[in-house]
Amino acid sequence: MTFATLFADFQILALFLLAGYVLRELLPPLQRLFLPSSVIGGTLALLGSQQLLGLWTIPKSFSAYSGQLIALIMCCLIWGVTLDRKRVAGYVDYLCLINTTRFAQIGIGALTGIVLRYFWTDLPLGWGTMGFSAYFGGHGTVAAYGGVFESLGHGVDYIGMGMIMATLGLLCAVTVGMVWVNIGVRRGWTEFITADSRRGKHEERGLLPKEKRGSIGAPRVPGESVNALAFQLGMLLALIWLGKTVLKLLGAHVSPMFNAIPNMMYGIVGALIVWPLMCKFKLQEYVDRKTCSSLSGLALEILITSAIATMNIKILSKFFTPIFIQFLVMTILTAFICFWYNKRIAEKEWFEKALFVFGQSTGATPTGLALVRAVDPDSVATPGEAHAISAGLSASFLFWIPALLPFLATTAPWMEVALGLTAALFFWVAGWMLFRKKVLALGR
Repeated sequence: MTFATLFADFQILALFLLAGYVLRELLPPLQRLFLPSSVIGGTLALLGSQQLLGLWTIPKSFSAYSGQLIALIMCCLIWGVTLDRKRVAGYVDYLCLINTTRFAQIGIGALTGIVLRYFWTDLPLGWGTMGFSAYFGGHGTVAAYGGVFESLGHGVDYIGMGMIMATLGLLCAVTVGMVWVNIGVRRGWTEFITADSRRGKHEERGLLPKEKRGSIGAPRVPGESVNALAFQLGMLLALIWLGKTVLKLLGAHVSPMFNAIPNMMYGIVGALIVWPLMCKFKLQEYVDRKTCSSLSGLALEILITSAIATMNIKILSKFFTPIFIQFLVMTILTAFICFWYNKRIAEKEWFEKALFVFGQSTGATPTGLALVRAVDPDSVATPGEAHAISAGLSASFLFWIPALLPFLATTAPWMEVALGLTAALFFWVAGWMLFRKKVLALGR
């Protein structure tokens, strides 16, 4: 891809993003559904694309943006953040939620796979594991798990099935997720937006009044030296480069497992290395969190628009029925954990955290971010930040899962079920014991 191609792609993305904004301005039902312009624009691009109406062609390169932009977004979420007791508590309840979901999907996914093979005997051995890889991981993770199954000598059907599952999950994350958004807003579950505060007409359409027009950042260095926005973006990109370099060196000289760490971790690793040093040498004032948040928001708008525009909706397979049954089971399971369990253990932003995990665990991280974006217009919610920390811990301690699960699925499937359900129960009980009394005191 040349820079000219990239620039042309951004022009097309901008057109659909602006078209989404115009449609939202002109159609009040879209406002009442709390759909952001990026979701509307991405959906418009998908509907008219070569996959459906054929009115225009969406470049294949669009599908690559989410995988790259997520590194910048995750870096922005933790760069310049000083951990304190309250933040850590927020991370702990999130860790209980995300890991309960993770391991429950492993156990139930494997279990449904075993049960359904009694009715569809030609289903591949251990295929239920692909449900976890698809819903919790997404299309990229499907390819990795399918590759492991293939390396174990079990054929290539797993990747095709996984891609169908991941597509179903992505569609569910957007559609069912937006239903949950509307339920939550109307029931007063949200922290940053309410049905009554729907804010006056000036916030539903048109310009903000002058008294509400805040800045998107503040310069921290002299303008004659370097543009303030370029300085903040430069630091973020440098952190991503540093994290990537460190992980590649570790992969080459310490253990190949570091090569398997996803690129969303690059900026997080870089930030975790540099930020303590900046604090030690009293340099933290060079970081402007507000500008970083604006950059993250910009990347998120592009990511959501491109991700929705390139969703693969060609779902054809002889195994569609068992796949759809497992999909329903996994969706109900995930919704129960997110919106019943998490409501009872999370002290703050329980609904925002539940939305993020539901979107992430049925679709992908971008869909989780998109759902939270619908109820967090100013990007101040903490689920993304908590997920960045969780992803870092998962990369460090759960790196063995992609290699172990396909092996268990084809040699000892009931052991995989037991592993998943036992670990899920552990995190469920941990969250309940740590936070239930506190949340009860809040009337939940």
